[in-house]
Amino acid sequence: MHAWIDHRLRSWVEEQSPELAPPTIPVARSTGVDSVRLEWTHAQGGTLRFRVQVSTDGLQYSAIASGSTQSRPSIHRFSGLEANTNYLFRVQVEDPSDGRVSPWAYSAKVKTDAPDGPPLAPGDPELELLVNGSVELTWRDRSNDEEAFEIERSVAGGAFVKIGEVNGGRLLPGRYRDNATAAGTHYRYRVRARGPASFQNRFSDYTEPIGVTTERPPLSTPRIFDHIHYSGAEFVFAFSYQGPEVVGFTVERSTDGTRFAHFQQLPASTGVAYFSDATTAPRQRYHYRVRARDAERVSQWSNTYEVVRYEYAPLQNDPAAGVTVNSLRPNFGWGVGDPTSPAPLRYRVQVREGSPSGNVVYDAKTPATGIGTPAGSALRYSTDYHWRVAARDPYGFWEWSGYRHFRTPPQPPVPVPTLIAPADGAAGVSRTANFRWNAVDGGAIYRLQVAEDAQFTNRRVDVIQSGTAYRVPDEDGERLRRNRTYYWRVHAQDAAGRNSQYSEVREFVSADAKPNQVPDLTGPADGVSGQALRPTLGWTSISESQAPTYEIQIFRTTPAGVVQALVLDEKGHPNVAGGPESYRVPAGVLEHNTRYRWKVRGVSPTGIAGDWTGTWDFRTKEGPPSVPVLASPGDGATGVSRTPTFRWDASANAAIYRIQVSEAPDFSSTRVDQILSGTSYSVPDENGKRMQRLTKYYWRVHAQSAAGDNSQWSPTRSFTARDQAPSGVPTLVSPADGVSGLSLRPRLRWSSLSASQSPTYDVEVFRVRDDGSLVQVLFENRLNDADDPDQRRIPAGVLASGKRYRWHVRGVSQSGLKGDWSGTWDFRVAD
Repeated sequence: MHAWIDHRLRSWVEEQSPELAPPTIPVARSTGVDSVRLEWTHAQGGTLRFRVQVSTDGLQYSAIASGSTQSRPSIHRFSGLEANTNYLFRVQVEDPSDGRVSPWAYSAKVKTDAPDGPPLAPGDPELELLVNGSVELTWRDRSNDEEAFEIERSVAGGAFVKIGEVNGGRLLPGRYRDNATAAGTHYRYRVRARGPASFQNRFSDYTEPIGVTTERPPLSTPRIFDHIHYSGAEFVFAFSYQGPEVVGFTVERSTDGTRFAHFQQLPASTGVAYFSDATTAPRQRYHYRVRARDAERVSQWSNTYEVVRYEYAPLQNDPAAGVTVNSLRPNFGWGVGDPTSPAPLRYRVQVREGSPSGNVVYDAKTPATGIGTPAGSALRYSTDYHWRVAARDPYGFWEWSGYRHFRTPPQPPVPVPTLIAPADGAAGVSRTANFRWNAVDGGAIYRLQVAEDAQFTNRRVDVIQSGTAYRVPDEDGERLRRNRTYYWRVHAQDAAGRNSQYSEVREFVSADAKPNQVPDLTGPADGVSGQALRPTLGWTSISESQAPTYEIQIFRTTPAGVVQALVLDEKGHPNVAGGPESYRVPAGVLEHNTRYRWKVRGVSPTGIAGDWTGTWDFRTKEGPPSVPVLASPGDGATGVSRTPTFRWDASANAAIYRIQVSEAPDFSSTRVDQILSGTSYSVPDENGKRMQRLTKYYWRVHAQSAAGDNSQWSPTRSFTARDQAPSGVPTLVSPADGVSGLSLRPRLRWSSLSASQSPTYDVEVFRVRDDGSLVQVLFENRLNDADDPDQRRIPAGVLASGKRYRWHVRGVSQSGLKGDWSGTWDFRVAD
């Protein structure tokens, strides 16, 4: 429709009567960085209406001036233009007596001057201290060619530092609020204007600095929160203070909680501070309080803190002073020191060798009023020791008793070891037999002898070691001989080199044997699914003497259970005495979503394998999802809708997806963070959810499987959001199509589009000549419904009586993108 109107308009221009000649070619000349002088003449006498339009590209023109003139030539100056920019102008005149309109007359291209000086400095700066402590700075804008205003601040007489800027070029009062202020601090501010980059000198002079001091906060109240009771009469108290700087603190003390007296003056401190009292009396209750002070003020008193001094040093009972105890593991006992005190939380016993200043050989804690010496303590025979005991009071301090002396008994003979295995008379003992015996008190090393005669002249084994077990090596020349009777015995030796008697002599018969026990599988359960790639296999233990090791086999099978390949054959896995047995499958053996079968058997010391267990199946879990492939918007796309739809390809093994959209490349904050099951997401067309205009965004997606495994994030893409041309078309409402007899100022009405799509509208009105050709008489840019409806009324002087007119409307987006025209309706003005 628009193209048809333009064609008819050109036809009308070509058929204009030569009686209304166009103006002469307008002459345009730059008169500054933002102004142009335009001059033209016309041959027609009398009063004429004129219209002037301007363009920067020669294609799109917009109205810049209109009016009436009788002068010849007509001279007009236009300001508010962009500096260093090319402009084209065109002029059209109209005879108001008969409505004839001349063709457009086009000027040559003219370029505004490049700026060569700084903008004017801002004026009249003022400061206001707000209730919340912020500072608001205002000034007067004296130029319309600055790019921005820069605000600088000095703190407590320091150097000026830039803290922000606001847009300029509006000739409106400037305003900036500083919220980053501290109480009781002096600030000075100054402002300057910054011109465009094309200015040779971009910056104006600064305003005169203007200052303000923020108010001081009240002193905070300290709080006493803890204390420690040291040995004797001393208490140390901790209190906190968080507030303005002070010169010190005052402490008061009371014994009845009501009558307080001055106790101490403390220096200034912030955070946690301390004071102490070493003048307390036993079983006396004390109350303390503290307050802060500066040069002029004092704070409120803190909370009142209460303590009582008790005596906690225990009374020693056992061992008595100077006695010789009957073992290296004496029992220690004591009583409560102060019966009026709360029960101590814990006791601590300390034993020193020789004198009270000797080395500490025993240090233990207990909640009871007695404790025994554990086995393996460092006490020695025939040695003097001193011991003491302490109680920990409710304040966490240990109060010690005095030292008491005792002596340990003479050293007894080294005990004889007791043999455990092999049992006396055992048959079928492995050729790599495992000998075991009990440890003895004081035993440092043991000597094991194994021989083929009871007199131990022909010894097969004769070893000295610190442990209480010995296994014959599984090596040629070391193993016992088959089907032979052997004799064995052990004696102990203490750290001083004293030997015990030899133990009893036991005999056994050696032989190879196949393990006669079969383990039972315990897990993973037979037929279970979703196993990790490194599952732990478990089974019941069998006799270590029969099978010191196990063999484990794992087979890969088809989904139907048909064996395909042996993937693991682990030999020599050790038997854990007493079980349970387990084996964790190494990395790289199993694959995702695959069925496996496994079994275990015991192996004798000489490598003779027992019977296999039954076989159990398990299936490994699915692998993590593949990384999603982003589809749209494309990377770096511009002009993307503010309510875009994001799409990506489906990922293998994916159950859900997570999409993030952010203005930050590192996604430290997000505009969108959604979890969904589909492969697309559309931003809602709602306030607060649409993308910001002309803003660059980044987006990415990752997938998650049903088992909770996440893929890696997709590569990040970026796009720039902006408005789109309105998708809707207004519907004309009134005046009705073809109606006659309207006034010279009829009101045009149409149905509104969404304000978010189309905040403004274009309205075109044409006069229809008798031959059907069109003459454009009005082109207006109208506001949306929030505007006064009377502003949609055609202005006076546009329409002529008895004439026929045609009109249509289209929506215009926030960024100036134009939608489709509505249909056209006709009306006729009354004679």
